[in-house]
Amino acid sequence: MQLNRFEEFTYIISKIYRSIQKIKLEELQKYGLKGSHMSYIYFIGKNEQGLSFKQINELSPDNKGLVSRNLKYLMDNDVIYKKIEDNKVYKGTFKLSQKGQEIFASITKRTEQLCEEVYLNKNEMQLEEFYKNLNDISEKLDLIVQE
Repeated sequence: MQLNRFEEFTYIISKIYRSIQKIKLEELQKYGLKGSHMSYIYFIGKNEQGLSFKQINELSPDNKGLVSRNLKYLMDNDVIYKKIEDNKVYKGTFKLSQKGQEIFASITKRTEQLCEEVYLNKNEMQLEEFYKNLNDISEKLDLIVQE
């Protein structure tokens, strides 16, 4: 019986993930970006002081090479810029450009709309319990993967 629950769980999570990817792509295509850029814009947008490469790499599930390529693409397309500290390139922080701030605001607005639609009929206590359980599952799976 537990195997069926696990299969159902992974199927549902996969469906959710695919839907989220489609929504990301739809929103970011308006700006000529890919769905994979969403998390970088989000991470940097949530941190007004900016983030170092190391911090972004720790937040991202992507490997260092992919993180580097995505950041370069976003810089080349004027979505982010790198603020250099003490003339040391490697110590710089990534921040959103004006264009990046506009994209972040658009994404935030779209996310809030989606949350209202998705969370329909769920009260705060139900949502807290849902996220607690989901986080517990994630942490346990992380431990298993690390073994």
